[in-house]
Amino acid sequence: MNLNEFLSEMKIEILPIKTQFTDTDLDMFGGEFVGQTSPVFRWVGGKTQLLSALRFYSPKSFGAYYEPFVGGGALLFSLMPKCPTINDVNPVIINLYRDIKDNYNDLIWVLQALTKLPDTETVYLAIRDIYNSHIRNNELTVDVSGMFFYLNAKCFNGLYRVNSKGEFNVGYAKDSVRPYIYQVDTLKFVHDYFNSTDITIFCGDYRKCLETVQPGDFVYLDPPYAVISDTKGFTAYAQDGFDEKAQIELAEEFRRLSDLGVYVMQSNSDADLIRDLYSDYKIKELNVNYYIQPHSSDIRRSELLIMNY
Repeated sequence: MNLNEFLSEMKIEILPIKTQFTDTDLDMFGGEFVGQTSPVFRWVGGKTQLLSALRFYSPKSFGAYYEPFVGGGALLFSLMPKCPTINDVNPVIINLYRDIKDNYNDLIWVLQALTKLPDTETVYLAIRDIYNSHIRNNELTVDVSGMFFYLNAKCFNGLYRVNSKGEFNVGYAKDSVRPYIYQVDTLKFVHDYFNSTDITIFCGDYRKCLETVQPGDFVYLDPPYAVISDTKGFTAYAQDGFDEKAQIELAEEFRRLSDLGVYVMQSNSDADLIRDLYSDYKIKELNVNYYIQPHSSDIRRSELLIMNY
């Protein structure tokens, strides 16, 4: 069963969008305007908590902007640079950003339909099954982007976890109090922003998107964090096979960019490995709260912000 068949079975009817969301030519950077907005979806490891510090320590002026591990893009959407290049290894996220830019009306139609569904675990599991059928067949359609928003809003803690087959397997959040799947104003603002810039969107190895970096550009690195554990069994962001070897390779790329004359800033865990790898650079400690599960006490830890300037 595909999404349209399921919506029909659930008797969900949405009128076609005609002129409600028309594109306009905008100069989002004219005059004294300084735009900033929020991420369009929840993302574990996102930097919303640390945005004030990230903005403070970002270079005050730079050329092009690069974010090779964009995820939820908190800093991207806060700075809203004129010439961004973004990348992520997760094809669903990149497909979503491309749909926000190029298939906005169709995406809104899907989201409006999903919003009308009953908020139950049975419906959630049905949408998850349809979503995974697309993933198995490598069908990254606008329906997938819409279902990603739905699953992100309704799943446990906004986690994105997949099994060995690449299928999304996070359960329904029975105690969820999120009243919406998406925020219309935020989504429209990001759509307008993407279409007001010369944005380049990659999907894959982070090094590929950094091949065009020039002196004076700004690169923000927010990789999967180096593993740290405590007595409560909490492990910070061990994901996607980004192991010690990958951290060492990233440090080499950091040094290459630094030698090129690029402004580089990186977020990572406060691990001995990271302190050793970046001992030649400026390191700031930032405190952040990790919320492991609903209604639990949070774990307060320090993260590292590493800069070459």
